[in-house]
Amino acid sequence: MIAKYKIFLFFTALMIVLVIPLRSSANMLDVSEDKEIRMGKEAAEQVINFYGVVDNPAELARLHGIVDHIIEVSERSNIEYHFYIVNTKVVNAFALPGGYIFVTRGLMDFVDDDDELAAVVSHEIVHVAHRHGVSLYKKSLKNMMLNFLLLVLTRDPNVVVASQMVQQSKVDIFGRGAEIEADTYGIRYMKKAGYNPLAMLKFFKKLERQSTHYPNLLADYFDFHPPMDKRQKIVRNEYKKLGIETPPEIPENVITERVIVHETCGDDGKCTAQLTGRKKPIMTLADSGAESSEYARAKNISSVLNSLFEEGVRMYEFKKRRAGGVWSLWVRNIKIVEVLPADIEASERKTPEELLDQWTDNLKKFLWNDFVEDDI
Repeated sequence: MIAKYKIFLFFTALMIVLVIPLRSSANMLDVSEDKEIRMGKEAAEQVINFYGVVDNPAELARLHGIVDHIIEVSERSNIEYHFYIVNTKVVNAFALPGGYIFVTRGLMDFVDDDDELAAVVSHEIVHVAHRHGVSLYKKSLKNMMLNFLLLVLTRDPNVVVASQMVQQSKVDIFGRGAEIEADTYGIRYMKKAGYNPLAMLKFFKKLERQSTHYPNLLADYFDFHPPMDKRQKIVRNEYKKLGIETPPEIPENVITERVIVHETCGDDGKCTAQLTGRKKPIMTLADSGAESSEYARAKNISSVLNSLFEEGVRMYEFKKRRAGGVWSLWVRNIKIVEVLPADIEASERKTPEELLDQWTDNLKKFLWNDFVEDDI
């Protein structure tokens, strides 16, 4: 009986919150443009005071040169926009109500070109043009009123806590919906303003790959944006609607470069095999081991490595192990290579562990270079 009574009170309070403002001639939940701008200005001042901003004329000129074109094609070019570069290496951007938009120093360094920066800027301008910040503010007011009425009617703080949990889950969903809207309309802004809309997909791909190597730099970004795979799918669908030809989808995390093998033989007839990637040395083998030659041993190793690259192996998956006095390199419980005595003699390293560390570092550099230089 008590539970039913509380449910009745909950819905009564909900109707009071939702219906009364709609019937009021002066809707107390309405936010005028002037109020929106004041809200944004006050919040912006707090951000600036807390983080500080970059006062680099060249960077600011680059940013403003792009945003001016995007603002012109937006649905809300009548208000004054304010753009700032936040002094942090974290990669992020965010918009406040009333046209106050921030991009981080880390993001300015992260983007490759003006098209990518335009993709980020367009996304944030959509938030302002569609008043997403105001919508979330109005939802928060409704939630505050609902919680107050629940507390008055039930005198039970536990009911308020439960209500807050439900409201928070809804705010997250509505926030992510706004992010998706900002992506789709952002593409339209880019196209109208003369920027390459494909740069948005390119930027998302880079974000996704960057998250594997430097997750801390992107933690805030992924907390407030939908998953990358979902956003990429939505963006591709928007491209189709607009008749924009898109590049073929590439399997995620595939390494595009390959390890190749060379053989070098001296006048004495002794040969070594070199594994290289991107024209840089990875490992030199001077011992044939159980194979017919050093070259055959190297070919087998390169075959295993390239197969793993096709599966999207990551740097952290390379592990070194020691068993029976022999050091070896493993990936996903697959033994890649053992360090043999002649390998050490042919190197400048003194111990098998030092040589294995060098090989591992070279492989990680190979993966890192592929990550940095790969493009869609």
